[in-house]
Amino acid sequence: MATVTTNNIRVENAKNLVSSIVGSYVFIGRPTPWSTNQDTPPAPSNDFSGFYDTCHQMMSLKIVASTEVYHMIRRINWTSGIIYDIYRHDYNQTNTTYSGTNNLYNGNYVVINQNNDVYVCLYNANNKASTVEPQNTGNTSFYTSDGYQWLKVYSLNSTQFENYTTTSFIPITSNEVVTGVDGEINTVIIDSAGSDYTSSPAGVVNQIPYYYAKIVGDGSGAVARITVSNGSITNITVVRGGSGYTYANLTFESGKVYETLADLDLGVNSLNPLGDGTFTSTVIISPPGGWGSDLLRQLGGTRVGVFSSLDYDESVFTTDVEFRQLGIIDNITSRNPGGGTLSAYYSIACTTVSGASNFTIGETIQQTVVVDEIEHIAKGTCVGWDSTNNIVRFIQDPKTDADTDGNLYEFEGDEYIIGITSGKIVVPSEFTGELESSNFTDGYADPEYVKCTGDLLYVSNTAPVLRQPGQKEDISIIIAY
Repeated sequence: MATVTTNNIRVENAKNLVSSIVGSYVFIGRPTPWSTNQDTPPAPSNDFSGFYDTCHQMMSLKIVASTEVYHMIRRINWTSGIIYDIYRHDYNQTNTTYSGTNNLYNGNYVVINQNNDVYVCLYNANNKASTVEPQNTGNTSFYTSDGYQWLKVYSLNSTQFENYTTTSFIPITSNEVVTGVDGEINTVIIDSAGSDYTSSPAGVVNQIPYYYAKIVGDGSGAVARITVSNGSITNITVVRGGSGYTYANLTFESGKVYETLADLDLGVNSLNPLGDGTFTSTVIISPPGGWGSDLLRQLGGTRVGVFSSLDYDESVFTTDVEFRQLGIIDNITSRNPGGGTLSAYYSIACTTVSGASNFTIGETIQQTVVVDEIEHIAKGTCVGWDSTNNIVRFIQDPKTDADTDGNLYEFEGDEYIIGITSGKIVVPSEFTGELESSNFTDGYADPEYVKCTGDLLYVSNTAPVLRQPGQKEDISIIIAY
């Protein structure tokens, strides 16, 4: 049994992802070093163990707004001298693009020009290099002097281009989208030019510059203009696009071609172009619904781009700390429902006892705790120190912070907390209330994100990125189907 995963299901999966990502959270995490080379992080684990590891190392989360999610297509900047693929409705294993792919979505048929206008290539002058940049902004297809046929489909404004494009991808937007006709014909490709055709048919005094012929099929109204030169068909231009076609042919033979559109419309004065009968062509059918009716489907919007910035309240997105992991998580449980940003670290409001002025970011902190009358060591990794409010922030990972008995213990009570590297010693305060986006009880505040809840949609391991005061990190995540 032969099957195929259709382009349509790839687009639908991307649409569903866009819907589900809005309202989910982008997160950063992993302040602790990789066990491997820092500059070569390991591939993320796609299992439940990897999920737990990611959650324990998570530091901060930010909700994803609808303005931060886009369907994406490959960014192909128009460049002179390049032979571009054309849009066709019939690419397959034996009928491939000029660039050699058998799938339209992998073809190089969509370009963006220097004005951030996006075009589809409808004809490439029979596989010749493009030398004239498309710049027309009308709502219909047009030819450039190099013989290429283009159709503008939408534009990116300056904000969209600056904030939501990458070096490899551009978003599909609804700004100035073309409105086409369902089943319209824009292009007819010459497959075989034939020979022995004439531009001086019987009954015509002078040579005619071209013939007119109907495009026939299951639609109506389409008309082509055909040029004969030196006995062969050299050019075909669609002068009426018609509508309703899913199948079409151009018949160029005696009694079905005319000198003028008026004669064609009236069905009078038909001509005989002669020829050896070897001329063949392919009529290109426009996408279902017409251009602009569903650009996601027509341009191959099978990728989803999520764009976020970490220029947020530094009490949640702490600074002077490195992160090595970022991703997207959905359906989480939060202690701050509806919060635009969420902490995933623990916080302790404290009073300095002795030692250094500040904790060292990334160092291990520890406290002696008593459980069932037995002393144990609670440990964590410092990810933030608020010297103004005397708040230490930290994460706990069972793999690195467990005590010698193998158990992970929470910080609690009024015992000293010690920075192993800095030597700073503090004691938890008795503060209860809200301070710097955290709710404290007797000096302790839990993460707003409830650990190990939610569905991990995407995760990326990176080389260390240092968060610094006043610095804005832009995060671009591209997910492909």
